Amino acid sequence: MIRDARSGYLVADGDIAAAAAALTSLCVLPDDRLAAMRRSARHTAQAYSEEAVRDRWSEVQEAAVRRHAERRRREAGSLLRRAVGRALRVSRAAAQALRGSTPHPR
Repeated sequence: MIRDARSGYLVADGDIAAAAAALTSLCVLPDDRLAAMRRSARHTAQAYSEEAVRDRWSEVQEAAVRRHAERRRREAGSLLRRAVGRALRVSRAAAQALRGSTPHPR
């Protein structure tokens, strides 16, 4: 974005006096300072180019997919551990019932 007096000038909408002052400043700006302002403006514009925005958006989406997949893996692992624990308890209870003994608290 525009950084006032670094990559351009910011003036309020409709403020003709401020716009005139900014244009006057540009006209009297030393060549090296004007060149630096141009470079800064180009650099900023490149950061917001269609390609840069698309690449960044792609990175954000890929990170979201990775986070979602990781959360699903953790949830699946938790469900599996609970199911295995439940199956073991049922299996132990069934084995003890077949032997006619009472279950030992664990």
